[in-house]
Amino acid sequence: MQEVPLLFEMEILSRLNVSDLFALAGVSREARAAMFTFEPIAFLTRDNLMPHEDIRRQCSYACTEACKEGRLDVLRWLTLDPSYEMDRRWTYHAARNGHVDVLEWLVDEGCSLAEDAASGAAEGGHLDALKWLVSMGCPWSGSVWNYAVKGRHEHVVEWLRGEGCGGI
Repeated sequence: MQEVPLLFEMEILSRLNVSDLFALAGVSREARAAMFTFEPIAFLTRDNLMPHEDIRRQCSYACTEACKEGRLDVLRWLTLDPSYEMDRRWTYHAARNGHVDVLEWLVDEGCSLAEDAASGAAEGGHLDALKWLVSMGCPWSGSVWNYAVKGRHEHVVEWLRGEGCGGI
């Protein structure tokens, strides 16, 4: 039999969106304490990313940080609300940090790809992310090569050169 806290996290907390969690936190000290042990909330409170008054703006910032760190669990949870719109800039942050799994999820959820995602992957030296983006039809140009050069990522520069891409 599962322990009650784990069962609570799996069956209750994981299904609540940000607004619902704030309502739950006001129920009791025990509920508030349980909320802060839930892994996505623990991530948000680590760097004071916890949404408060302006939940939409703060959630967007928290999603950006989750993309940077590859925290797909946090990103999924923060975007549970079906009215929440994906931000194309998140693909840049995921690509810049080499999080292909996050990129895949963002695209599956309808997030569009733009050249800044390819530039981010090149700048960060993440050839696997860049190859994935190109395979998905992400637009790119010679400026992507410039970002790879700027980041001193020779393996990315060589691959781009092999793809017929040079700097602009």
